[in-house]
Amino acid sequence: MRTTRNMRTGEAVRRYGMAAKTIRLRIVVCAVTALAVATPLHAIAAEHPERPERWYGQSRVESGEKVYAAHCAVCHGVRGEATPDWRRREPDGSFPPPPLNGSAHTWHHPFEVLARQIKFGAPGGAGKMPPFQGRLTDEEIINVLAWVQSLWPDEIYTQWWAIQQRSSQQ
Repeated sequence: MRTTRNMRTGEAVRRYGMAAKTIRLRIVVCAVTALAVATPLHAIAAEHPERPERWYGQSRVESGEKVYAAHCAVCHGVRGEATPDWRRREPDGSFPPPPLNGSAHTWHHPFEVLARQIKFGAPGGAGKMPPFQGRLTDEEIINVLAWVQSLWPDEIYTQWWAIQQRSSQQ
């Protein structure tokens, strides 16, 4: 089940059995974390508003590759290629891990959404992505995203950059 931005706390309580206080606390924690993780990228986006220059340096990519190999490759593939049937639902209704190499939908999401997904896991039970909060630091998450984006062709990165810019202006 997916939650929507407009879902009322009471509806979430009925759907997921959570106390309203717990839901409000999770919302606050998600918002604070998204801001903390996204702040470096917003600063970079402000420096280069007109061109889709890659926001990361080689040291981030190298660090991110090591973290990815240790924590992500087992599900998403060594080079972010995932499994051939990643669009087919599993018997439990969830989807397998998608490719991260630019051939799927990862690039459709702003940086904040990607970072939040890594930190807190699959939203609403849509997949089996575990949360990495407590296992990866915010810096490691940023570096993993740098490595993932280094796999994207320039055309895909340019399209993602436009999505990121629109997201930054909201």
